[in-house]
Amino acid sequence: MERKNLIKYYVAHLLYNLAFAFLTGAVVQGFLAKQGLSENQIYTYASISTWAQVFTMSLMTFFSARIKKVKLWTTIFAGSLLVSAIILILSALLPNLKGNTLALYIFIVSAISFAGVGVYNILSYCLPYRVMDMKEYGKITGISSMIIGAVVFGATTLYATITSKLDLVKVFVFFIIFSVVALVVSVCLFKSLKEINKQEEQKTNAKEEILAVFKNKDTYILMLPNFIRGIATGIVGVIAVLAMSGGIIVESQASIVTIVLQAGLLVGNLLFVLTCKRFKTRTAMFISNTIFCILLPFAFTFGTIGFIIVLVISLIFRCLVDTAIPVLVTEIIPKDEIGPFTSIRMLVFTAGQAVAPMLITPISNSVGGVGVLVVAAVLQFLCGLVYFIVAKIKKENVAKL
Repeated sequence: MERKNLIKYYVAHLLYNLAFAFLTGAVVQGFLAKQGLSENQIYTYASISTWAQVFTMSLMTFFSARIKKVKLWTTIFAGSLLVSAIILILSALLPNLKGNTLALYIFIVSAISFAGVGVYNILSYCLPYRVMDMKEYGKITGISSMIIGAVVFGATTLYATITSKLDLVKVFVFFIIFSVVALVVSVCLFKSLKEINKQEEQKTNAKEEILAVFKNKDTYILMLPNFIRGIATGIVGVIAVLAMSGGIIVESQASIVTIVLQAGLLVGNLLFVLTCKRFKTRTAMFISNTIFCILLPFAFTFGTIGFIIVLVISLIFRCLVDTAIPVLVTEIIPKDEIGPFTSIRMLVFTAGQAVAPMLITPISNSVGGVGVLVVAAVLQFLCGLVYFIVAKIKKENVAKL
Protein backbone atom coordinates (compact mmCIF):
# COMPACT_ATOMS: atom_id res chain seq x y z
CA MET A 1 0.00 0.00 0.00
CA GLU A 2 2.83 2.41 0.85
CA ARG A 3 4.42 1.94 -2.58
CA LYS A 4 1.07 2.63 -4.26
CA ASN A 5 0.78 5.70 -2.05
CA LEU A 6 4.20 6.93 -3.16
CA ILE A 7 3.34 6.50 -6.84
CA LYS A 8 0.16 8.53 -6.38
CA TYR A 9 2.13 11.18 -4.48
CA TYR A 10 4.76 11.35 -7.26
CA VAL A 11 2.15 11.72 -10.01
CA ALA A 12 0.02 14.23 -8.10
CA HIS A 13 3.09 16.34 -7.31
CA LEU A 14 4.25 16.09 -10.93
CA LEU A 15 0.92 17.19 -12.43
CA TYR A 16 0.59 20.07 -9.96
CA ASN A 17 4.04 21.37 -10.86
CA LEU A 18 3.35 20.90 -14.56
CA ALA A 19 0.24 23.06 -14.26
CA PHE A 20 2.12 25.54 -12.05
CA ALA A 21 4.77 26.05 -14.74
CA PHE A 22 2.17 27.31 -17.23
CA LEU A 23 -0.03 29.24 -14.77
CA THR A 24 2.77 31.28 -13.19
CA GLY A 25 6.26 32.60 -13.84
CA ALA A 26 7.91 33.46 -17.15
CA VAL A 27 5.25 31.83 -19.35
CA VAL A 28 2.51 34.05 -17.90
CA GLN A 29 4.81 37.09 -17.82
CA GLY A 30 5.47 36.73 -21.55
CA PHE A 31 1.74 36.34 -22.23
CA LEU A 32 0.86 39.43 -20.17
CA ALA A 33 3.50 41.47 -21.99
CA LYS A 34 1.97 40.31 -25.29
CA GLN A 35 -1.47 41.40 -24.01
CA GLY A 36 -0.28 44.94 -23.39
CA LEU A 37 0.75 45.03 -19.74
CA SER A 38 3.73 47.28 -19.00
CA GLU A 39 6.92 46.17 -17.27
CA ASN A 40 5.83 47.81 -14.00
CA GLN A 41 2.37 46.22 -14.21
CA ILE A 42 3.96 42.78 -14.56
CA TYR A 43 6.19 43.50 -11.56
CA THR A 44 3.06 44.56 -9.64
CA TYR A 45 1.30 41.34 -10.63
CA ALA A 46 4.26 39.34 -9.35
CA SER A 47 4.33 41.33 -6.12
CA ILE A 48 0.57 41.01 -5.45
CA SER A 49 0.70 37.27 -6.14
CA THR A 50 3.52 36.87 -3.65
CA TRP A 51 2.06 39.14 -0.95
CA ALA A 52 -1.16 37.10 -1.11
CA GLN A 53 0.91 34.03 -0.28
CA VAL A 54 2.65 35.91 2.54
CA PHE A 55 -0.72 36.76 4.08
CA THR A 56 -2.00 33.20 4.19
CA MET A 57 1.39 31.82 5.23
CA SER A 58 1.39 34.21 8.20
CA LEU A 59 -1.93 32.71 9.28
CA MET A 60 -0.59 29.20 8.76
CA THR A 61 2.25 29.94 11.21
CA PHE A 62 -0.32 29.64 13.98
CA PHE A 63 -2.75 27.16 12.43
CA SER A 64 -0.60 24.60 10.58
CA ALA A 65 0.03 22.54 13.72
CA ARG A 66 -3.70 22.55 14.52
CA ILE A 67 -4.75 21.11 11.18
CA LYS A 68 -5.70 17.48 11.63
CA LYS A 69 -6.99 16.67 8.16
CA VAL A 70 -3.80 17.58 6.31
CA LYS A 71 -4.61 15.51 3.23
CA LEU A 72 -8.11 17.02 2.88
CA TRP A 73 -6.94 20.62 3.05
CA THR A 74 -3.97 19.93 0.78
CA THR A 75 -6.43 18.57 -1.75
CA ILE A 76 -8.68 21.63 -1.52
CA PHE A 77 -5.97 24.26 -1.80
CA ALA A 78 -4.10 22.41 -4.55
CA GLY A 79 -6.88 23.61 -6.85
CA SER A 80 -6.41 27.32 -6.07
CA LEU A 81 -4.68 28.04 -9.37
CA LEU A 82 -7.89 27.20 -11.24
CA VAL A 83 -9.06 30.75 -10.46
CA SER A 84 -6.04 32.22 -12.26
CA ALA A 85 -6.51 29.82 -15.15
CA ILE A 86 -10.02 31.12 -15.77
CA ILE A 87 -9.00 34.78 -16.08
CA LEU A 88 -6.02 33.88 -18.29
CA ILE A 89 -8.24 31.93 -20.67
CA LEU A 90 -10.81 34.74 -20.77
CA SER A 91 -8.12 37.33 -21.45
CA ALA A 92 -6.99 35.33 -24.47
CA LEU A 93 -10.51 34.86 -25.83
CA LEU A 94 -12.02 38.32 -25.18
CA PRO A 95 -10.51 41.07 -27.41
CA ASN A 96 -11.33 43.90 -24.96
CA LEU A 97 -9.70 42.22 -21.98
CA LYS A 98 -6.22 43.64 -22.53
CA GLY A 99 -3.87 46.34 -21.25
CA ASN A 100 -5.05 48.28 -18.18
CA THR A 101 -8.39 46.44 -18.00
CA LEU A 102 -6.63 43.08 -17.92
CA ALA A 103 -4.16 44.42 -15.33
CA LEU A 104 -7.01 45.30 -12.94
CA TYR A 105 -8.63 41.89 -13.25
CA ILE A 106 -5.36 39.98 -13.02
CA PHE A 107 -4.41 41.89 -9.86
CA ILE A 108 -7.68 40.94 -8.14
CA VAL A 109 -7.75 37.34 -9.32
CA SER A 110 -4.08 36.70 -8.55
CA ALA A 111 -4.62 37.89 -4.97
CA ILE A 112 -7.41 35.33 -4.51
CA SER A 113 -5.71 32.47 -6.33
CA PHE A 114 -2.27 32.84 -4.77
CA ALA A 115 -3.69 33.21 -1.28
CA GLY A 116 -4.72 29.56 -1.72
CA VAL A 117 -1.29 28.71 -3.12
CA GLY A 118 0.23 30.08 0.09
CA VAL A 119 -1.75 27.59 2.17
CA TYR A 120 -0.86 24.76 -0.21
CA ASN A 121 2.85 25.61 0.00
CA ILE A 122 2.80 24.99 3.75
CA LEU A 123 0.62 21.88 3.64
CA SER A 124 2.75 20.34 0.88
CA TYR A 125 5.65 20.20 3.35
CA CYS A 126 3.43 18.69 6.06
CA LEU A 127 1.76 16.07 3.84
CA PRO A 128 4.84 13.80 3.39
CA TYR A 129 4.88 13.18 7.15
CA ARG A 130 1.41 11.63 6.79
CA VAL A 131 1.88 9.53 3.65
CA MET A 132 5.47 8.23 3.58
CA ASP A 133 8.45 7.04 5.61
CA MET A 134 10.42 10.22 6.37
CA LYS A 135 13.71 8.29 6.48
CA GLU A 136 13.56 8.28 2.70
CA TYR A 137 12.44 11.91 2.40
CA GLY A 138 15.72 13.26 1.00
CA LYS A 139 15.98 10.57 -1.66
CA ILE A 140 12.28 10.83 -2.54
CA THR A 141 12.52 14.62 -2.82
CA GLY A 142 15.50 14.38 -5.15
CA ILE A 143 13.97 11.74 -7.42
CA SER A 144 10.58 13.45 -7.50
CA SER A 145 12.11 16.82 -8.35
CA MET A 146 14.25 15.21 -11.05
CA ILE A 147 11.23 13.62 -12.72
CA ILE A 148 9.27 16.86 -12.46
CA GLY A 149 12.19 18.76 -14.00
CA ALA A 150 12.37 16.36 -16.95
CA VAL A 151 8.63 16.43 -17.71
CA VAL A 152 8.18 20.18 -17.29
CA PHE A 153 11.35 20.79 -19.30
CA GLY A 154 9.89 18.76 -22.17
CA ALA A 155 6.50 20.50 -21.96
CA THR A 156 7.90 24.04 -21.81
CA THR A 157 10.36 23.28 -24.61
CA LEU A 158 7.43 22.14 -26.73
CA TYR A 159 5.58 25.34 -25.80
CA ALA A 160 8.54 27.54 -26.78
CA THR A 161 8.98 25.68 -30.07
CA ILE A 162 5.32 26.05 -31.04
CA THR A 163 5.09 29.73 -30.01
CA SER A 164 8.10 30.53 -32.16
CA LYS A 165 6.11 29.38 -35.22
CA LEU A 166 2.46 30.08 -34.32
CA ASP A 167 0.47 32.82 -32.59
CA LEU A 168 1.52 33.02 -28.92
CA VAL A 169 -1.98 33.78 -27.59
CA LYS A 170 -3.67 30.81 -29.31
CA VAL A 171 -0.93 28.42 -28.20
CA PHE A 172 -1.12 29.81 -24.67
CA VAL A 173 -4.87 29.03 -24.46
CA PHE A 174 -4.30 25.42 -25.47
CA PHE A 175 -1.59 24.93 -22.84
CA ILE A 176 -3.66 26.63 -20.14
CA ILE A 177 -6.56 24.25 -20.82
CA PHE A 178 -4.10 21.37 -20.62
CA SER A 179 -2.87 22.77 -17.30
CA VAL A 180 -6.41 22.89 -15.93
CA VAL A 181 -6.87 19.20 -16.74
CA ALA A 182 -3.53 18.36 -15.09
CA LEU A 183 -4.49 20.33 -12.00
CA VAL A 184 -7.86 18.59 -11.66
CA VAL A 185 -6.24 15.14 -11.96
CA SER A 186 -3.63 16.20 -9.39
CA VAL A 187 -6.36 17.21 -6.94
CA CYS A 188 -8.09 13.83 -7.39
CA LEU A 189 -4.84 11.96 -6.71
CA PHE A 190 -4.13 13.96 -3.56
CA LYS A 191 -7.61 13.08 -2.37
CA SER A 192 -6.98 9.36 -2.95
CA LEU A 193 -3.78 9.18 -0.86
CA LYS A 194 -3.87 6.97 2.23
CA GLU A 195 -2.55 8.48 5.47
CA ILE A 196 -0.22 6.01 7.22
CA ASN A 197 0.90 8.08 10.24
CA LYS A 198 -2.39 8.94 11.93
CA GLN A 199 -1.31 7.83 15.43
CA GLU A 200 1.36 10.52 15.61
CA GLU A 201 -1.21 13.05 14.50
CA GLN A 202 -3.44 12.22 17.50
CA LYS A 203 -0.60 12.69 19.99
CA THR A 204 0.46 16.13 18.87
CA ASN A 205 -0.30 19.23 20.93
CA ALA A 206 -0.60 22.15 18.54
CA LYS A 207 -0.16 24.84 21.18
CA GLU A 208 3.00 23.23 22.53
CA GLU A 209 4.44 22.87 19.00
CA ILE A 210 3.88 26.55 18.25
CA LEU A 211 5.40 27.65 21.57
CA ALA A 212 8.35 25.28 21.10
CA VAL A 213 9.25 26.64 17.68
CA PHE A 214 9.23 30.21 18.98
CA LYS A 215 11.49 29.16 21.87
CA ASN A 216 13.98 27.54 19.51
CA LYS A 217 16.84 29.97 18.81
CA ASP A 218 17.43 28.36 15.40
CA THR A 219 14.05 29.73 14.29
CA TYR A 220 15.31 33.29 14.73
CA ILE A 221 18.80 32.63 13.37
CA LEU A 222 17.33 31.31 10.10
CA MET A 223 14.70 34.05 9.64
CA LEU A 224 16.96 36.64 7.98
CA PRO A 225 18.70 34.12 5.68
CA ASN A 226 15.32 32.87 4.48
CA PHE A 227 14.14 36.44 3.88
CA ILE A 228 17.16 37.51 1.83
CA ARG A 229 17.06 34.22 -0.08
CA GLY A 230 13.46 35.12 -0.91
CA ILE A 231 14.61 38.46 -2.34
CA ALA A 232 17.24 36.70 -4.45
CA THR A 233 14.70 34.14 -5.67
CA GLY A 234 12.19 36.91 -6.40
CA ILE A 235 14.72 38.70 -8.59
CA VAL A 236 15.50 35.54 -10.54
CA GLY A 237 11.75 34.88 -10.79
CA VAL A 238 11.29 38.00 -12.95
CA ILE A 239 14.58 37.69 -14.82
CA ALA A 240 12.59 37.21 -18.03
CA VAL A 241 11.12 40.70 -17.61
CA LEU A 242 14.58 42.12 -16.90
CA ALA A 243 15.92 40.38 -20.00
CA MET A 244 13.05 41.69 -22.15
CA SER A 245 13.61 45.19 -20.78
CA GLY A 246 17.31 44.96 -21.66
CA GLY A 247 16.57 43.77 -25.20
CA ILE A 248 18.19 40.37 -24.61
CA ILE A 249 14.98 38.45 -25.41
CA VAL A 250 11.52 39.28 -26.83
CA GLU A 251 8.05 38.30 -25.52
CA SER A 252 7.86 35.04 -27.47
CA GLN A 253 11.19 33.98 -25.95
CA ALA A 254 10.10 34.51 -22.31
CA SER A 255 9.20 30.84 -21.96
CA ILE A 256 12.90 30.06 -22.50
CA VAL A 257 13.43 31.06 -18.88
CA THR A 258 10.93 28.40 -17.78
CA ILE A 259 12.72 25.83 -19.93
CA VAL A 260 16.05 26.82 -18.41
CA LEU A 261 14.58 26.60 -14.91
CA GLN A 262 13.28 23.09 -15.56
CA ALA A 263 16.59 22.02 -17.09
CA GLY A 264 18.26 23.25 -13.91
CA LEU A 265 15.69 21.42 -11.83
CA LEU A 266 16.28 18.19 -13.71
CA VAL A 267 20.07 18.21 -13.65
CA GLY A 268 20.34 19.79 -10.20
CA ASN A 269 18.18 17.14 -8.59
CA LEU A 270 19.98 14.39 -10.50
CA LEU A 271 23.21 15.65 -8.96
CA PHE A 272 21.55 15.75 -5.55
CA VAL A 273 20.38 12.14 -5.83
CA LEU A 274 23.87 11.04 -6.93
CA THR A 275 25.71 12.98 -4.22
CA CYS A 276 23.35 12.91 -1.21
CA LYS A 277 24.82 9.59 0.01
CA ARG A 278 28.43 10.53 -0.73
CA PHE A 279 28.62 14.09 0.59
CA LYS A 280 27.15 15.87 3.57
CA THR A 281 24.05 17.79 2.56
CA ARG A 282 25.40 21.04 4.03
CA THR A 283 28.66 20.69 2.06
CA ALA A 284 26.92 20.00 -1.24
CA MET A 285 24.57 22.91 -0.59
CA PHE A 286 27.37 25.36 0.22
CA ILE A 287 29.49 24.47 -2.83
CA SER A 288 26.50 24.63 -5.17
CA ASN A 289 25.34 27.91 -3.66
CA THR A 290 28.77 29.47 -4.16
CA ILE A 291 28.97 28.40 -7.81
CA PHE A 292 25.48 29.79 -8.49
CA CYS A 293 26.37 33.14 -6.91
CA ILE A 294 29.54 33.45 -8.99
CA LEU A 295 27.80 32.66 -12.30
CA LEU A 296 24.50 34.58 -11.99
CA PRO A 297 25.86 38.14 -12.53
CA PHE A 298 27.23 37.11 -15.95
CA ALA A 299 23.77 36.18 -17.34
CA PHE A 300 23.33 39.52 -19.17
CA THR A 301 26.90 39.78 -20.47
CA PHE A 302 27.01 37.63 -23.61
CA GLY A 303 23.75 38.27 -25.51
CA THR A 304 20.79 35.91 -25.95
CA ILE A 305 22.78 32.68 -26.34
CA GLY A 306 25.08 33.61 -23.47
CA PHE A 307 22.04 34.45 -21.35
CA ILE A 308 20.60 30.98 -21.88
CA ILE A 309 23.90 29.15 -21.29
CA VAL A 310 24.88 31.06 -18.14
CA LEU A 311 21.36 30.89 -16.73
CA VAL A 312 20.97 27.14 -17.25
CA ILE A 313 24.35 26.35 -15.62
CA SER A 314 23.76 28.67 -12.67
CA LEU A 315 20.22 27.37 -12.10
CA ILE A 316 21.44 23.78 -12.03
CA PHE A 317 23.34 24.66 -8.89
CA ARG A 318 20.57 26.81 -7.45
CA CYS A 319 18.06 23.99 -7.86
CA LEU A 320 20.43 21.70 -5.98
CA VAL A 321 20.43 24.32 -3.21
CA ASP A 322 16.62 24.51 -3.25
CA THR A 323 16.41 20.73 -2.77
CA ALA A 324 19.10 20.62 -0.10
CA ILE A 325 17.71 23.34 2.18
CA PRO A 326 14.42 21.56 3.11
CA VAL A 327 16.49 18.46 3.85
CA LEU A 328 18.84 20.53 6.03
CA VAL A 329 15.81 21.91 7.86
CA THR A 330 14.84 18.38 8.93
CA GLU A 331 18.34 18.02 10.41
CA ILE A 332 18.19 21.34 12.28
CA ILE A 333 14.58 21.56 13.48
CA PRO A 334 12.95 18.87 15.72
CA LYS A 335 10.24 16.82 14.06
CA ASP A 336 7.47 18.06 16.38
CA GLU A 337 8.24 21.67 15.42
CA ILE A 338 8.48 21.14 11.67
CA GLY A 339 4.93 22.31 10.86
CA PRO A 340 5.07 25.75 12.54
CA PHE A 341 8.70 26.26 11.51
CA THR A 342 7.93 25.46 7.88
CA SER A 343 5.15 28.05 8.01
CA ILE A 344 7.59 30.65 9.37
CA ARG A 345 10.33 29.68 6.91
CA MET A 346 8.05 29.84 3.90
CA LEU A 347 6.44 33.05 5.20
CA VAL A 348 9.66 35.04 5.45
CA PHE A 349 10.99 33.47 2.23
CA THR A 350 7.86 34.45 0.32
CA ALA A 351 7.86 37.91 1.93
CA GLY A 352 11.33 38.35 0.45
CA GLN A 353 9.98 37.34 -2.97
CA ALA A 354 7.18 39.89 -2.59
CA VAL A 355 9.65 42.65 -1.74
CA ALA A 356 11.95 41.82 -4.69
CA PRO A 357 9.84 43.37 -7.51
CA MET A 358 9.67 46.63 -5.52
CA LEU A 359 13.46 46.80 -5.36
CA ILE A 360 14.27 45.89 -8.95
CA THR A 361 13.39 49.19 -10.64
CA PRO A 362 15.35 51.49 -8.26
CA ILE A 363 18.34 49.12 -8.23
CA SER A 364 18.24 48.77 -12.02
CA ASN A 365 18.03 52.53 -12.48
CA SER A 366 21.12 52.94 -10.29
CA VAL A 367 23.40 50.09 -11.36
CA GLY A 368 21.66 48.44 -14.32
CA GLY A 369 20.40 44.89 -14.87
CA VAL A 370 23.79 43.34 -14.09
CA GLY A 371 23.81 45.20 -10.77
CA VAL A 372 20.42 43.68 -9.91
CA LEU A 373 21.86 40.19 -10.47
CA VAL A 374 24.92 41.02 -8.35
CA VAL A 375 22.61 42.00 -5.48
CA ALA A 376 20.70 38.70 -5.87
CA ALA A 377 23.94 36.71 -5.87
CA VAL A 378 25.27 38.37 -2.71
CA LEU A 379 22.01 37.80 -0.83
CA GLN A 380 21.84 34.15 -1.93
CA PHE A 381 25.43 33.56 -0.84
CA LEU A 382 24.79 34.97 2.64
CA CYS A 383 21.78 32.69 3.06
CA GLY A 384 23.79 29.59 2.10
CA LEU A 385 26.63 30.56 4.42
CA VAL A 386 24.34 30.88 7.46
CA TYR A 387 22.59 27.57 6.72
CA PHE A 388 25.96 25.83 6.39
CA ILE A 389 27.20 27.20 9.74
CA VAL A 390 23.97 26.41 11.64
CA ALA A 391 23.77 22.86 10.24
CA LYS A 392 27.45 22.23 11.06
CA ILE A 393 27.09 23.48 14.66
CA LYS A 394 23.88 21.45 15.12
CA LYS A 395 25.58 18.27 13.91
CA GLU A 396 28.59 18.84 16.17
CA ASN A 397 26.34 19.41 19.19
CA VAL A 398 24.40 16.21 18.51
CA ALA A 399 27.69 14.27 18.21
CA LYS A 400 28.76 15.46 21.66
CA LEU A 401 25.60 14.11 23.32
